[in-house]
Amino acid sequence: MINNFSQKIRSDITQLSFKSKSAHLGSCLSLVEMLIAVINFSKKKKNKCEIIFSKGHAAMAYYAILKNYGYIKNFCYENYLKKGSKFWAHITKSNSNFLKFSFGSLGYGLGIAAGLAVGYKNIKNKKKSFVYCRTGN
Repeated sequence: MINNFSQKIRSDITQLSFKSKSAHLGSCLSLVEMLIAVINFSKKKKNKCEIIFSKGHAAMAYYAILKNYGYIKNFCYENYLKKGSKFWAHITKSNSNFLKFSFGSLGYGLGIAAGLAVGYKNIKNKKKSFVYCRTGN
């Protein structure tokens, strides 16, 4: 089942890239299974999961995942990267209900993830939280 689901998301990413003439296809395709696993784990365990994108240019993967899980309704591929659209080539916290930070440059998300993990570890009487950071190109 997860294989069919990941194929559907990859297809959506490819269509979005083609229609928008957007690059970073490899970065997006390499992220699919990790995002599926984190979201499924979070839903199953009902734990708080922070996802840190240290490669914010993988926005198409993020949007395709949210669309396929039903978190964003009426996502229109034709609006991606268009003037006035809230769906941009880099993920920003202004176009996400799920992320606390904007992402762009490679690498700086690792420091954010480490800080969050230490912070969550030090909070007493807090439900278990998990921090996932995706680095790479």
